[in-house]
Amino acid sequence: MPTLYVVATPIGNLSDLSPRVRETLEKVDLVAAEDTRMAMKLLNHLGLSRPAVSCHRHNEESRASVIIERMIAENIDVALTCDAGTPAISGQPPCGRSLAGGNSRRAGVRPLRHGDGALRVRL
Repeated sequence: MPTLYVVATPIGNLSDLSPRVRETLEKVDLVAAEDTRMAMKLLNHLGLSRPAVSCHRHNEESRASVIIERMIAENIDVALTCDAGTPAISGQPPCGRSLAGGNSRRAGVRPLRHGDGALRVRL
């Protein structure tokens, strides 16, 4: 079953990235990002090459459904990231509600916290 990983990213220092986040980014097939430039910076820091698509508040309605359909049709895993922090908790989530909500019935949704206990309470 395809899985959407809601990935918390470091706020400020890429060296604060958890090993679990790295492992997840290594295994996903696609990164849905608020800003693909920031996602590529993160992936480059880790020495990873993954395709990234933009998914932000300006294209959420059209992009989220395309990503969900692709996940189901191709049986792929996707990492949802925002510029810094946790998608759907940070100020402007990149497709967070649409992707997580739309996937909950047809694919797994797994939050990956960044190690901040306060986030665990919110998730």
